[in-house]
Amino acid sequence: LTEITMTEMEDWLAPPENFDIIGLTYDLGPDGATFDPPITLTFTYDPDDIPEGVNEEDLVIAMWDEDAGEWVELSPCTVDPVTHTITAPVSHFTAFTVLAYTRPAAFVVSNLSISPAEVDIRETVTIKVLVTNTGDLTGTYEVTLSIDSVVVATEEVTLASGASQDVTFATSKDIAGSYVVTVDGLTGTFVVKAPPKPVNWWLIGGIIAACIIVGVVIWLVVRRRSS
Repeated sequence: LTEITMTEMEDWLAPPENFDIIGLTYDLGPDGATFDPPITLTFTYDPDDIPEGVNEEDLVIAMWDEDAGEWVELSPCTVDPVTHTITAPVSHFTAFTVLAYTRPAAFVVSNLSISPAEVDIRETVTIKVLVTNTGDLTGTYEVTLSIDSVVVATEEVTLASGASQDVTFATSKDIAGSYVVTVDGLTGTFVVKAPPKPVNWWLIGGIIAACIIVGVVIWLVVRRRSS
């Protein structure tokens, strides 16, 4: 190549669904130029252009595929949040831009655990779930604990894209029985044991004493008849 051109694109190429374009779009030329091995393309971006809630390290460089009429993400993309640059390998010239994932935060609750599963009255039961943000933006989610269909506790968690966090609740019951636990669609149970009945030693002693007395009386009667 005797020269390389870089032109800011005036015609707007819409980003894919759930993406925002960060900065400007450039058309690199000459058209038809290819590279083997690929060259490295580096973009500098303004962090102030990144939408709120987007993880800076999730930015990507995308190229315009003229045949498909769509943006195609380059791989691998490397983001340096210190220098605010992003690099990716390029095998041919076309239009390039920086994209940010903007799919709203979405949360999945999993891995319900109840420990111990059987307790005494007023003994603590620990209930734990794992909350994961499967969306692209940071968001806040309220986890709700219900026991026998009654809400007993809530807790808010704020997670970045792809992050997970354990949420733990503690509860205890004053009445023996089986209890149904529900945490955002996940269900389980724990059992509260009834306390053992106290031993009535007076009753046992009375029965033993009565048996002894009856035995003595029978012995005396038999002895008298024998005499």
